[in-house]
Amino acid sequence: MAKPNQRTIAPAPQPPSVNRADDEDLRIAVSEEIATFDPIRSVSLWRMNVTVSDGVVTLWGNIATTDHKKIAAELAARVPRAVAVDNELISDEELQLLLAAAFERQEETRARHGPVEVFLGTVTLNGPAPTPGYQAAAPALALAVPGVRLVIDRIGTGPAFEAPQEFIEARFGLAAICEGDEVGRVEQLRIDTGQWHVRAVILGDGPSSRRVAAPAIACARSDERYLYLDLTKQQFARLPTSADWTPAAAGELLLDSAFEVESLAGARLAGVGGARLHRAFETATHLGVRLGRLEAISGWLPVGECRLNGDNVVVTRLSADELQQLVERGIPRTDGEILDELYRALRFTTWEALPAGVVRARSTFGRLELDGDLRSPMDRAALERIAGSISGVVAVESRVTLRASRLPF
Repeated sequence: MAKPNQRTIAPAPQPPSVNRADDEDLRIAVSEEIATFDPIRSVSLWRMNVTVSDGVVTLWGNIATTDHKKIAAELAARVPRAVAVDNELISDEELQLLLAAAFERQEETRARHGPVEVFLGTVTLNGPAPTPGYQAAAPALALAVPGVRLVIDRIGTGPAFEAPQEFIEARFGLAAICEGDEVGRVEQLRIDTGQWHVRAVILGDGPSSRRVAAPAIACARSDERYLYLDLTKQQFARLPTSADWTPAAAGELLLDSAFEVESLAGARLAGVGGARLHRAFETATHLGVRLGRLEAISGWLPVGECRLNGDNVVVTRLSADELQQLVERGIPRTDGEILDELYRALRFTTWEALPAGVVRARSTFGRLELDGDLRSPMDRAALERIAGSISGVVAVESRVTLRASRLPF
């Protein structure tokens, strides 16, 4: 008998017994239900995990946004036979906050540092390092944060702090970016036909007839989507426009997408899609050629193999077969381009160990040096295999060490 004033607590109701086969059926049903939401299916699903025990669904892993995290739990809860949903997913937004808090707690990493990028649990540390202590401590500290799968250590070499690229690809139609905003698209290149000196990159702003002439030295970087200008908005506003520049002088022409590549016999071989520029020397080194009229750039023709004339024609001594072979060979890639492609590939790699570890890389004329610490021999082998597959890499040297793994987050 219960004593006076003593509270009697009834046992909590127990869920009905569920066997392992039912748990597996429920896990599949939950995974399929979450996959019906396209933004999760197309971005984060491959980084998410679903486990079920006695009808209790646990979601864990990485997801792009906090809103997607909530939606995933709501979708899981609507599946029949789901007793409860334990949402242990970590969004990139949450991971950014966890990293910032972890860095703030340590004296070595409290100082101002380069941007920290997060993509589905892959953390990229960019530089430069404010102190040697930061450079030494930051990668291991980031790896210890729950939800981190891999740390890419680019301290001192991150894209936000790199010197401008040596070579720029000025593709016709490429959007130009100034201080984060699109300011026009590449329409023409004003070129000295004798020395292939690029006097200006002509940017148009679409429906308006206004065009701006930017010097090649003002073009800091380029990628597949953008041409980045090393100018402030005020400097850009002071660039000469179509209203105040003079027509092309003798020995100059305006190269644009209307130009075609012809053989010495006058046979059309390709269209022109832009040029590859040496930024510091302000000269064109290659022309981008389009083998099909509606194609993007198929490859790059060295300017030494051709000459310009004023009839919208680039004349080359190469035959159609020789041009095709030249396009297929491509051009040597810069070390920065090699590293960018490597790090992009690592962001989309599935690792055996969680977390996988810390990766660093350096490229010198295509010779790729790998360093860092990984937890699994299979992950180290995968890293070396990926590095060897990157276009432009001529050799891979790996000094990656192995360390014991900790439990998954």
